[in-house]
Amino acid sequence: MRGDSISVTWTPDVEDRQARTLVSLLEDIYTELRQHLGTPGQFDPLPEIKVFGSWMIPAAPQTAAYANTDWYLQHSLDPARRHVVASRYLEAVRLEPWQTSSPHFDLAMTGYDIVDDLSSTPAPERILGFAEPGLLSLVTYRPFQSIFNPAQRQSALQRTIAHYFGRLFGAPLAARTDAQAYHGVHYCRHVCALRHAESLEQVVILAQEENRTGQIFCEQCQKDLVSLLTTYHLGAN
Repeated sequence: MRGDSISVTWTPDVEDRQARTLVSLLEDIYTELRQHLGTPGQFDPLPEIKVFGSWMIPAAPQTAAYANTDWYLQHSLDPARRHVVASRYLEAVRLEPWQTSSPHFDLAMTGYDIVDDLSSTPAPERILGFAEPGLLSLVTYRPFQSIFNPAQRQSALQRTIAHYFGRLFGAPLAARTDAQAYHGVHYCRHVCALRHAESLEQVVILAQEENRTGQIFCEQCQKDLVSLLTTYHLGAN
């Protein structure tokens, strides 16, 4: 897939402070990646970030398919309407009409729990987010509300957004000798937002460690992302 932009959205339940965290973190990521592009303003192949937020199409009936972000949420909830089912949200994004007319990447946030029914685990479990490389990453901020310390809560959420930003584009590259695989997904081994985390508690610990480096991604993952984003945006040639 070739994508000219990253569509940034969130479901209506997302509050302003979480939305600001998402948008601000993307700005920080691009600032970090642009260090590898040479003279500022001379060459910038990074896809445009388009922040649509919780959007709606005013002229469309608001209960119609793809009329607003709430439709994506309602379409994706489980029968008890307590959590987002990953495969349902992915299907909604994959089949949206403008993916054909204007291919793009989707980075989204919700305040509902996400249940993973896409992996090979015996029973679906709640997750912090999921990614379909080249198409979609969806992150939930709900689990982070259980973190009492505000600074740790913010840091852990930022780290998770960065992690699924990288996963959206397929970083780290699987061919790297310093990448490791868990259940078919490759992760970085360095102090980096693309390391593997087993739990929310571990995310908090890793985020604190990564913050001390002053970087979101390690140098190698930064280079991977620049390469991947450029290839997606401009094409393999």
